[in-house]
Amino acid sequence: MLMVCIGGKKRTEMEYRSLAKKARFSCLKIPLIIDWLSRLPSAALASVHLQHGLDQVEELEKLCDQVARLTKEVSVTLEDRDRMIVDASKDADTQRTQLAEMREQAANAEKLRIQGAEENDALVKAGHDKLMAELMLGFKTCLAETMDESER
Repeated sequence: MLMVCIGGKKRTEMEYRSLAKKARFSCLKIPLIIDWLSRLPSAALASVHLQHGLDQVEELEKLCDQVARLTKEVSVTLEDRDRMIVDASKDADTQRTQLAEMREQAANAEKLRIQGAEENDALVKAGHDKLMAELMLGFKTCLAETMDESER
């Protein structure tokens, strides 16, 4: 078993690898790896390079999985967005149709109001004309009777 000395403390290769993995996320990463590589024999150094390559492959696989997951999420999100756009377009078309129908109904109601007002005006005028004719007839009759009585 390969033993490596760090800071005066002997550790096994597995302990050192564990330490190195933890150190990847700290500022001590580079000095630890340099110290580690300088203490290993050449066969162990080849093993380290191989392990480092395998670690990179694992990291790439993880990244590929993340990209695939994110791509799927984006695809689902885009499908949802497209569906919402289609629904909104249908709603807008429906509202435009309803608005056109309401405008048509309002125009018809205005025509009916105008027609009713014209008919009402015609009836009022006819009633007025008839009343005036009756008044004139009554006045003439009254005047004629008054003249007849004065002649007698």
